[in-house]
Amino acid sequence: MSKTPGLPGLGGSPAAAIPFPAFDAEQLFAQAMQAQAAGRLQDAERLYRSAQRAAPRDPRIPAHLGSMLLEQGRHAEGVALMDQTLALDPRQPGMLMNRGAALVALDRFDEALSSYSLAIALQPENARHEAFNNLGVYLQGLKRFELAVEAYTKAIALEPEFPEAWGNRAISRLTLGQPALALADFDKAVALKPDYADAWTNRGVALQELGRLDEALQSFDRALGLDPAAGQTWNNLSMTLQTMGRFDESMEASTRAVELGGEEASDSWNNHGIALQTHNRFDEAIAAFDKSLAGNPASAAALSNRGLALQGLGRHEEALAAFDSAIALKPDHADAHWNKAIGLIALGRWAEGWPLFEWRWKRSEPGADPPRDLGRPAWLGESDLNGKTLLVWAEQGFGDTLQMLRFVPVLAARGIKVHMIGQEGINELAATVNGLAAPPSSTAIGLPFDAHIPMMSLPLALGATPDTLPAEFPYLSVPADAAARWKDRLGPRARRRVGLTWSGNPRHRNDHNRSVPLAQLLPLLGADAQFHSLQKDYRPGDLETLAADGRVIDHSAELHTFADTAALTEAMDLVIAVDTSAAHLAGALGKPLLLLLPFVPDYRWGVQSETTPWYPTARLLRQDKPGDWTTVIARAKDALA
Repeated sequence: MSKTPGLPGLGGSPAAAIPFPAFDAEQLFAQAMQAQAAGRLQDAERLYRSAQRAAPRDPRIPAHLGSMLLEQGRHAEGVALMDQTLALDPRQPGMLMNRGAALVALDRFDEALSSYSLAIALQPENARHEAFNNLGVYLQGLKRFELAVEAYTKAIALEPEFPEAWGNRAISRLTLGQPALALADFDKAVALKPDYADAWTNRGVALQELGRLDEALQSFDRALGLDPAAGQTWNNLSMTLQTMGRFDESMEASTRAVELGGEEASDSWNNHGIALQTHNRFDEAIAAFDKSLAGNPASAAALSNRGLALQGLGRHEEALAAFDSAIALKPDHADAHWNKAIGLIALGRWAEGWPLFEWRWKRSEPGADPPRDLGRPAWLGESDLNGKTLLVWAEQGFGDTLQMLRFVPVLAARGIKVHMIGQEGINELAATVNGLAAPPSSTAIGLPFDAHIPMMSLPLALGATPDTLPAEFPYLSVPADAAARWKDRLGPRARRRVGLTWSGNPRHRNDHNRSVPLAQLLPLLGADAQFHSLQKDYRPGDLETLAADGRVIDHSAELHTFADTAALTEAMDLVIAVDTSAAHLAGALGKPLLLLLPFVPDYRWGVQSETTPWYPTARLLRQDKPGDWTTVIARAKDALA
C-alpha cells in the first residue's frame, strides 16, 4: 500500500496522513480559515472540502476555497467553485469581480466581461459609470486593451460627460494602434475638462502618430502650461521635435525631462541619449542609455540605441553585441534587428545583414513605408522565376531606386520578365536600364505579374555580396531628347565642368549631418573649372550666396525630372556631391564622383574605405571627426587640382 507524505503542522508520522476528526461544517470552516491564515494551504484546502461535503449549500465555503485557489494561480478550479457560490447566492458583486479576473487569466474574455457587467449591475445606479471606468483601468493594467475599451464605452454610455472615461478609452485605443479614434476621444476629454493635462499630453502623442506634428507641439505646450513639471510631457515634446529635425530644441526638452525624472525616468534617459546621439555626442549618449538601463534593465530599446552610439564611436563589434542583447530580451524588437542589419552591411557582412534588412517593414521609424499588398506572392529569391513575370517596385528614396536599378539586367538574364513601379519623376530615366519588359509605371493597375519584390530586397533575393555586384557600368543612360536639350543649353565646352550637390532632402533623418553648408564649398571654386549646380531645391540663403559669388551656374528652374538632371550630370567631367540621389545618379551613369561623407555615413558606404563596390568611379571622402567638413573639402580641393 502506497504511503502519503504527512502534512506539516498537524503532527503524527511524516509518512502517513492523519484523518480529520468528525466536526460539523461550521467547525471545519473555521479551522480551514485558520489554516489558510497560517499559510497551511494544503490543510486549508482539505478542511474547506470537508466542510463543503458537510454543508453543500453554504455559499461561503466554495467562495473562500475558490478565492484561495485563485491566489495559487489555479484559475479554472477557482472559477468552478465561484460558479457554485453564485448558484447558491447570485447577488455577490465582489465574487463576480473575482470571477471576472480569473476568466481574464484564462483568456475567456467574453465571459469575463459578462461577469464584470453583472457585478456592476449590482452596484447602485449612480455609481455604475465609475465602476465601469475602474474596471477599464484594471483591464488596462492587465494589458487587455480591447476589453478595457468595452468597459470605458459602457461607462461613457452611462455618463457621457465623464472626461476621465473618454481619456482612458483614448489611451487604450492609442495602445491598440488606433490613433485617429484615440484623438477623437482625447478631443472629447479636453472639451469636457479643459485643464486635463494628461489628456492634452496623450492627445499630442496621438497627433504625433498621425504625422500632425505642429498640432502635436501645440497639444504638448497646452499640457505644459497646465503642468510644467510633467517630465513625460517634456519627453514626448522632445521626441516630436526630433522627428521634425529641430534637434537643438529637442535637446533642451529632453534635458528638462531627465531633470524632472519621475516614473518615466528610464524612458526620458533613453530619449535624452537619442538627442545626444543626434548631436554626435556619442560618449554622453552611451552614459544616458546606461542610466536608462539602470532604471529598466530589460529595455530592449535602450540597448539597441546604445548599440547605435557605439557604432558612432567606431566600436562595431560592441555595437553588434548590444543589438544581440536587445534581441535576446525582445526577439520581435524590429529596430534592434534593423540596426544590426545595417551594422553588418556596413562591415561588408552582407550574407548576414541583408536577411535582417527585411525587418525594415516593422521598425518604429516615423514615416517608414508600409509593405505593399499587391494581391500576388512576394518573392525573395526562394524560387526560380524563369519564364515568369516579376514586378519590382520602388521604396524609400530616389537614391535607393537609382542604386537598385543595377539588378534589373541580372533578373532579365535569369529569364525573368521584369515590370517596374517607380516614383513620380524618375520613370523616364529608369526606362533606360537594360532588361525591363516595358517602360516603368507609377501604378500596378493593369500590369500582369506572377510575383513582386520591393527594390531594397533585391540584394537579398539575388545573393549579392561586395564581390559579386553587377559590373555593368554605366547601367543608366540619358534619354536622347533630354541629352539634346541640355547639349544646346550648355553650349560648347570651354573648361572642365564640375557638378556640385551640397544638400539633400531636409526631411531625411540624418540630413543635418550629411548636408554641407554652401559657404563651406567656396574654397573649391578657385580651381580651373566651370561649376554647375545640380541642385533642384535650395536651402534658405543658397540662391543669395550663388548670386553673390557668381562662380556656380544655377540650373534649378530647368530641372523638371531626373532625365534633366541626368543629362546635366552626363555633361560634367566630375561630380562632387554629398550623400543624396545626385551621387547615386552620377555613379549609375559612370561619372567620376567625389562623395563627401559625414563621420557616421549611411550603411551602404561601409566604415573605412575610399572606394565602394556600388560605384567604381566614386571616391569616398570621409570626415575625420563629427561635423568637421574642413578636411573633406581640402581633400576634394586637392583632387580638383
